[in-house]
Amino acid sequence: MSRRSGNFSPDNTRFMKNLTTLLAFLLSVQLLAHNDDDPVIGFQSSEIGQEKAQKLGYPLPYGSRIDRLYPGTPAQVAGLQPLDYIYAVNGQSVSKQRDLSDLLEDFAPGDKVEIGFYRKGEALNRTLFLSRRGDLNRLHRPNSEDPFLGISQVHDELPQGVVGVPVSVVHNSTAQAMGLERGDIITAIDGNPVADWHDLSPMIDMRKVGAPIQVSVYRAGETFTRSRPIKSQAATHGNHSRPNGPEIIQPQEDDLPPVAQVELQPVTRQEAAVLPISVAGVTSEIGSPVASEAEVQKPVVRNLAIEALNIFPNPTTGIFDIQFELPQRGETAVYIYNPAGQAVYFNTLGEFTGTFSDRIDIANGVRGIYFLEIRQGPRSLTRKVVLQ
Repeated sequence: MSRRSGNFSPDNTRFMKNLTTLLAFLLSVQLLAHNDDDPVIGFQSSEIGQEKAQKLGYPLPYGSRIDRLYPGTPAQVAGLQPLDYIYAVNGQSVSKQRDLSDLLEDFAPGDKVEIGFYRKGEALNRTLFLSRRGDLNRLHRPNSEDPFLGISQVHDELPQGVVGVPVSVVHNSTAQAMGLERGDIITAIDGNPVADWHDLSPMIDMRKVGAPIQVSVYRAGETFTRSRPIKSQAATHGNHSRPNGPEIIQPQEDDLPPVAQVELQPVTRQEAAVLPISVAGVTSEIGSPVASEAEVQKPVVRNLAIEALNIFPNPTTGIFDIQFELPQRGETAVYIYNPAGQAVYFNTLGEFTGTFSDRIDIANGVRGIYFLEIRQGPRSLTRKVVLQ
């Protein structure tokens, strides 16, 4: 099918919906396959494919790079660090057919293993005892206390031979204090090369608020380095961003859209969410009804164009990650509503385009269906998050 041919027959549409449902089911089965007795090392990681491994200078592809260490785990005790690249277990290297998780299936919690990894180009190894997945301490600091550089991705074309991430800059952020500008290309952080947007999170999250962060930037044919103490997300956004906690955020009455009876569609690269809007009993300033009963039943199409939306894990036991890309620029905000329709999280991004990611903690909330809403200008998109 050519790119100009965008029409689908009903059969094709039904097939794509069924395929999307099947893929979602298979993903849920894969998630459920993990149990508390699985052997683990104690970190979150990203798998590195062949192309990215070449960009980062790793001799072996298909390994796992440490993004975040869990406290008190074998990985932390053995001295592993964020950005370490795991490529072998007991001398057996990862491959396209068997990644790190597959290699660990040959062992049990309590087994002693030797982990081979690269750190800044040097091949190292550590010996440790595997832990149980159910014993991991996944406690996470509030999002407002996370180190926050203050950048978002833009989809500018990279100059030939330059590897990095073009960014825009958040107001009142560490990046702005460094003098970074829209269109600057971040090529390294603390000397660690940046191949794509996903490299930035572990490089930022690994430090404490107030610690210095060194950023290498390519601009107009020149590369320079800036260093500043990194601010927290709360210090950057002030009161505009707050994670869930004991205090419930109460937005203005007109600021909350209805969240009941949301019709959810499969996630696609270009998607829209349909919300039945109920405005019964609402009157205008002159006292006349805003809409008739027939008009109340009409769905409102919220057609925000969005790409690569990911809510993981979902269902969740409390802590989950959200990621998405917005190809268009506009005033953007992210909300999460609890089952009662109260906003328990919101994050104003200002004039935004590019990739957004955040870790959300709703573990203290009531169990039920929550709603994630992404707004940009007059458009929005809503998806549900299930708290078990």
